[in-house]
Amino acid sequence: MIRLENLSKSFDSPEGTVRAVDNVTLEVPEGEIAVLLGPSGCGKTTTMKMVNRLVAPTSGKIYINGQDTDTYDVIQLRRELGYVIQQIGLFPNMTVEQNISVVPRLLGWSRQAQKDRAGELMRMVALDERLLSRFPKELSGGQQQRVGVARALAADPPVLLMDEPFGAIDPINREVIQDEFLKMQAKLKKTIMFVSHDIDEAVKMGDKIAIFREGRLEQYDDPDMLLSHPANPFIADFVGGDRELKRMRLTRVETAMDTRAPTVRADDTVANARAIMEQAGAEHIVVLDDSNRPMGLIEHVHAGDGATVCRDAARPLPEPVTADRDLRTAVSSMFTYDVDWMPVVDPDGGFVGIVTQDSIRNTLAHSRRSAPQQQGTA
Repeated sequence: MIRLENLSKSFDSPEGTVRAVDNVTLEVPEGEIAVLLGPSGCGKTTTMKMVNRLVAPTSGKIYINGQDTDTYDVIQLRRELGYVIQQIGLFPNMTVEQNISVVPRLLGWSRQAQKDRAGELMRMVALDERLLSRFPKELSGGQQQRVGVARALAADPPVLLMDEPFGAIDPINREVIQDEFLKMQAKLKKTIMFVSHDIDEAVKMGDKIAIFREGRLEQYDDPDMLLSHPANPFIADFVGGDRELKRMRLTRVETAMDTRAPTVRADDTVANARAIMEQAGAEHIVVLDDSNRPMGLIEHVHAGDGATVCRDAARPLPEPVTADRDLRTAVSSMFTYDVDWMPVVDPDGGFVGIVTQDSIRNTLAHSRRSAPQQQGTA
């Protein structure tokens, strides 16, 4: 857990005292990612740098897992916090293995323990262990960034500080590394303070988002609350006019799907399919094979001869979407196939329901109405 209490930082300038961080209070719960977000110069990076005392606070308190950081020796504090920066910061004269082992070596680990940990972390960040003997200049930017993350995790710190860690990577690799990091975080459950300038990255990565302006914390909330209930016009403008599209990334298809959609077996007759549709008041029915996988669609108006077997009468279905995907993926598929609904399957391909444009709209509207108003503002 990271807790900031009335944290402030002032700098002297020719124009007078500048309040870079102004009385910020927030808490990052254990095992969660809090993204600090805001325009350039808003105080987000200064706030994070006060946690490991790269910048000394002017006033206020910082607690790591309940302990006041003023009671730490500054060197010991930094060794107990993982730190990842945009420029990666690998030592060019050290191999990958030596870079990863910097903190374990300072902590007095044996050489074998350092070697074992370096190999373990390379596997964790999806890098070939043969790269351990290479130097940073021999790696791609994405590989270097993975090594930077591995180094931050080397001594298994409970807390990570990440300053725009993926900002220098091209968009395709950034998306991949973000996904890999979230999978890793799901297992490791580190407490992470993450600085970003990208609202889409913040929505994807953060359990909580803190938006700063001119040194002040404007709102601190979970992503859906922040998007659906921005605390003021500045935040509404900052997160963008496409807030509902961003919210789709936060909601799983299973939340919006209809599990009551009518189905029929492939070897049933069209007459039976028509009867099921009429009973359900449905315009179409999904045809399932013997493994419960969707194999086609029969529409009431085009059902045809009642004696025909459904397998022979079925029309092709769009490619199903899995229940654990986000709503944005489902909407994208609907536009791709020019349909207003999609079949939904489980990870094994078994049919579990359908998701429609109406069900997505209703789900987003319901969560917006039911959310408590304007929580987490400073």
